[in-house]
Amino acid sequence: MINRFDGCGNFKTFVRVVLPVVRSSLLALAIFTFVGAWNNFLWPLVACTKEEMKTLPLALSLMKMQYNTDVGLTMACAVINFLPPFLFYIFMQSKFKEGLTMGGVKG
Repeated sequence: MINRFDGCGNFKTFVRVVLPVVRSSLLALAIFTFVGAWNNFLWPLVACTKEEMKTLPLALSLMKMQYNTDVGLTMACAVINFLPPFLFYIFMQSKFKEGLTMGGVKG
């Protein structure tokens, strides 16, 4: 038996009841997914055949493997690699903490 309240359909019930409850958890999941995709190393190492298809972590590791390493260029690449996930976390920090603590709260 499907319970309906106030004439809401399935979609409206989902948007007004379920989504506000799980919003912070979804944002924490979005942060983890973004950071995981951004730092992806192994699959691009195996699958990329062209130089322009490589990810930033892969390019950074290839720069460090050369004999004459330019430390300034390597550090600039490391900062560029670090900045987007860090800024994404800074803007979503309160939602991230709320999403992580939501699972530990009982009642």
